[in-house]
Amino acid sequence: MTETTLLSKIFVFNHIQINQRETAGTQVPVAFSTLWSDAVWMTVALMGVLITIFNLSRWVSEVRFLRRTLRELFPGGRIRAREDLVRLKNHLSDRIRFNPDKKFDRRPLLRETASTTLMRGEGFCGENARVAILLLALGSVRANRLYVVGPKWGHVVVEHEWEKAWKLFDAHADPGTLPADETIGHIDSQDLSEFPNDYRDTNPWTYSYRIKLFRTLPGWLRELSQVRLPSFLVVYAESPQLIRASAAAIVVALAGVAWLS
Repeated sequence: MTETTLLSKIFVFNHIQINQRETAGTQVPVAFSTLWSDAVWMTVALMGVLITIFNLSRWVSEVRFLRRTLRELFPGGRIRAREDLVRLKNHLSDRIRFNPDKKFDRRPLLRETASTTLMRGEGFCGENARVAILLLALGSVRANRLYVVGPKWGHVVVEHEWEKAWKLFDAHADPGTLPADETIGHIDSQDLSEFPNDYRDTNPWTYSYRIKLFRTLPGWLRELSQVRLPSFLVVYAESPQLIRASAAAIVVALAGVAWLS
């Protein structure tokens, strides 16, 4: 064996030893980093699952509560006659009061749930409309929000399908806008001039829309605010528990993708 060959073998041997030592030194940190990353994503996914289950259970409890409320008001929990609409309006206007002094108080991002509003017996026009929409829906009457706007302030009412037309429903306990019993089921929801409004001299209703989010869109996209959503989407939008459960489920899906990638 020549001296050059011997030196080459020694060089290769030393190089292999160095590589082995470097690999051994990095295996533990790399493995630890992977385990830590997996643990983080698993924790996020688990928390998301728990939040989803919690909010779905709260939604189910609310539906049961609202069904009980309907059964207490109407036999079989169904709204069949105009007198049922009148009874529902009077029940909500008596049950849910509002305090003008709390108008600017901080409220939840998604507003209170229907069951919370009913149990507390307090809420403004938006909270009252949410309760009415969900009770009408459970009573087999299609309904959705209608935002009416004036020069100084706006108001939230409900429009519902009745006898193949869309009518106004409003149970907000403001005497200046509360419809009379004999008008329930008769006022066309598109005719703002027929809406009860004792403030029309200073704040007449000038226009209306249905989807608040779309009202902020530019140009012709703003017309989407006039769309009537399908009933299941209306129920979804009026159920903060379902919205939170959906958001948590999306987090679970993203965490799963990150964990597997």
